[in-house]
Parts: sequence; C-alpha cells; structure tokens
Amino acid sequence: GKAIKAIEQWTKANEAVKIASEKVKEEEAAFPKDLRGSSSEGMSGFTGLEFGRKIFQEAIEEA
Repeated sequence: GKAIKAIEQWTKANEAVKIASEKVKEEEAAFPKDLRGSSSEGMSGFTGLEFGRKIFQEAIEEA
C-alpha cells in the first residue's frame, strides 16, 4: 500500500512541477529577451528535478 502511495505522490509532484515550470516559461516569455537570465530556463527545470527527488526520497523513507 505504501509503495502505491509513494508512486501517487511522485505523480502528483511531477504534475505540480510541470505546471510550475510552464508558469515560469510564461512569465519569462512576458519579459524582453535581454532582461531574462540566461540560466533561468535551466534553473527552473533543475529546481523541479530536485523537488521531485526530495519528495520521492521522503516517500521511500516512509515506506
């Protein structure tokens, strides 16, 4: 049962990350190109990965 819950949490986290990174992209698109940080796109993806990994780690530890 706990493994299934962990997978459900992982899926929800992935969805949340997807939505968050899409919002970041939309916000970035609203700025003129020269005001955007060159690393901002990579950072938003990396943050999402770290976030997902952390949640997955916690879920595994609970199981």
